[in-house]
Amino acid sequence: MIPVADVLVFISDEKYTRVQTAQVEALIRKPIKELMDEIDPSLFWQIHRSTLVAAKSIAGVTRDFRGRQIVSVKGHGEKLEVSRSHTGVTPVSRWSRYNPVTDTTRGVAHRSW
Repeated sequence: MIPVADVLVFISDEKYTRVQTAQVEALIRKPIKELMDEIDPSLFWQIHRSTLVAAKSIAGVTRDFRGRQIVSVKGHGEKLEVSRSHTGVTPVSRWSRYNPVTDTTRGVAHRSW
């Protein structure tokens, strides 16, 4: 069993959800919708219909050449895209207000308001 405090990200893939920690990757048979009902929304933020990320594990938010937000997770090399439907409504957008967001199209850090 993996303690929720160790989880960096939940990524849904059809019937299964991938649970990623800094050391372990596991699969559980529970959809993201069910997880959202069981997990504190202040601890895990939904950035995509299939992705929940631990707020404490966010290392940074960047923008790609299309202007989409990309979340970097501490202890996890994979970059996670914030879906258009979650941009502006997810706490990641509020997180980026208080932390510099790197615009990879210009290579500069700026505040996203």
